[in-house]
Amino acid sequence: MSSLDGRVDAGHKCQEIASSIKLLLDAFNKVIEDVPSSDSGSKQILEDRKKEFVRYSKKFSNMLKKFFQRQQSKTKCFPECKLPYIPNQRYSKNSKTRMLLILKIVGRSITMVTNNVVHDVFKHVNGKPQMVHKVLCELGGVTLHAIIVGSIYNKAKRVVHLVRKLKNCRNNERLQKYLQTDFVFRVLKRKVDENDEELREDCKKLRKTIKASTILRQHVTIVLLKQRVNDLLDRKNQHEKGTQCNTSKTIIENLEDEIDILKSECRNDDNNNVNDDLIQTRLESKGKPFNDKIRQIYYNFRSRGIGLQHCAPLIKCVFNSLNMEIGDLPSKTTACNLTTELGLIAKQHIGEEIDNAENVTMHRDATTKLGRHFYGVQITNEKQQTFTTGLKEVTDGKATTYVECTNNFFQEVAQFSETLDPPNIFGKVKNFMTDRSATENKVNKILATEISASSPTNTVQSFKCAVHPLLQFFEVCEKEISKLESEFKVNIQYEKRESATHCLIRFLSKLFFKDGSGDPLFTKIYLKKHHGIFDIPILNFRGNRFKTFFHNARGTFYLAQYLVTYFKTFKSTLNYTQNFILAALQNKEILCVCRALGILCQTITKPYWTIAGNYEMLAINIGPTYNRIIELLDICEKNPELYLENVAYFFYYLIFD
Repeated sequence: MSSLDGRVDAGHKCQEIASSIKLLLDAFNKVIEDVPSSDSGSKQILEDRKKEFVRYSKKFSNMLKKFFQRQQSKTKCFPECKLPYIPNQRYSKNSKTRMLLILKIVGRSITMVTNNVVHDVFKHVNGKPQMVHKVLCELGGVTLHAIIVGSIYNKAKRVVHLVRKLKNCRNNERLQKYLQTDFVFRVLKRKVDENDEELREDCKKLRKTIKASTILRQHVTIVLLKQRVNDLLDRKNQHEKGTQCNTSKTIIENLEDEIDILKSECRNDDNNNVNDDLIQTRLESKGKPFNDKIRQIYYNFRSRGIGLQHCAPLIKCVFNSLNMEIGDLPSKTTACNLTTELGLIAKQHIGEEIDNAENVTMHRDATTKLGRHFYGVQITNEKQQTFTTGLKEVTDGKATTYVECTNNFFQEVAQFSETLDPPNIFGKVKNFMTDRSATENKVNKILATEISASSPTNTVQSFKCAVHPLLQFFEVCEKEISKLESEFKVNIQYEKRESATHCLIRFLSKLFFKDGSGDPLFTKIYLKKHHGIFDIPILNFRGNRFKTFFHNARGTFYLAQYLVTYFKTFKSTLNYTQNFILAALQNKEILCVCRALGILCQTITKPYWTIAGNYEMLAINIGPTYNRIIELLDICEKNPELYLENVAYFFYYLIFD
């Protein structure tokens, strides 16, 4: 269709449309006449197309008539065409829009919406997005809710831009081809009609009504069947027993079977009649946040170490098992935010516990993993409840850094408490529990000074870890063993990160506990059958190895001669682990070191571990034991023969197996 200007004669334009319709009808009649009489199917199709076109033409005429009747009071009319016309004036915007809509109905009934139609619509509504969306949806027969306003507006704008560009290129053939191209509507598949929700609700109500009616009908059937059974029983009593016994019994059994079947169906329907309403997970407030129940579920999952990507599948699996449907769940990013909320709630909880406590013990410790320093702080109240205040990566292992990190932890706790501030928190700290490193001693002094400054009457006690001396003892022994091996030039191929003795003790644990590189089954059978050793004096290396280092060194020296015989006599081929064990057990220097470590285990480490591992002993009572081990080591350094001849003991008795 050509562009409609403000000064176009509406009467002449409508006459042209009417004459075009008449010419098209004549063409239909001519084509029908040219079709052979034998081809009745083609004639019938053309007749149907003609009737359809006439119907749309009548519809167009009625709409024009109604439009002109509404505009009759505002315009003048020419008697020859009976059409409204305002001479020497522009049409109003509403009048142009309505006339354009009426004229486009004929185009939609005859052809599809082309780029030419889109160009005309865009120009005559002055590029207004809402009007472009409304007119094009009506022309294309698409509902307004199926297409976004911005999407169809941008596409129409691109059509106008390309038409302008083609006009500037002066390529009329290409321009006409593009104008006659059909305009494709991009209908959103995920858009839902407004009536769909109402239809879903109606379907749910109808399902419930059908279930209820089915259950009611079954109950009524059961009652009727029971009544029939009772009637048959009464009839049986009235007639002679000999003539009706067999038939009545069969009927009763069949009816009872039917009753049982209906009861089972009724129970199944009752079980299936589960409330299938969607469980809402969001609130109706602004932003539609997730409700408290979903947040609590995620808090519990995250506090138990469940990964972010596993929370939603677990919740859906549980609800599906219960035949229940749940709405949308938090994404991985939202789950991260909920984890952050959990941390904030935990800090608020810690603040409440500190506020209600009067005697707080502060635990501090630091560790290094792969060159990265981490520092953590915990507190314990009078109820012996321990709470983690914070865990943070620090730049170095200085005492000032640890103090600053501790202050930051308690400042974060104080932010979520209305009654607490860092001085009040430090005022409730009565005890320190740390290891025996020099850095922690310096941190204790600095924090004790700050606590005394905030509350002069508060005196802080410092307690040391009872297990830490064993760790230091192990580290010192490892260094000395490496020096001895380098002096005696122990020539065995092994990993250089540890001493050969340490490697032997570790590989021997693999021999008795690892199926891959070791030989746990046959080794134990050999020791049990040929040497009568039922209890193997070797422990599995797990966790902190200083607990098992001295114990396994003693067992290694004890089993050395038996294992050498086993490898040489009963094994045809040896793997890398077994070859190393055989070579190390035949080295006298390594066996001497294992014997020395076994003596230390029997006289120092095992008795000390027995006392330090006693959970009933208080931390304050471990001090004399620690002082005794320092005293014994001083004696051994000055007079080693006293220690080797069992004159100087750790205690006044030895602890044997």
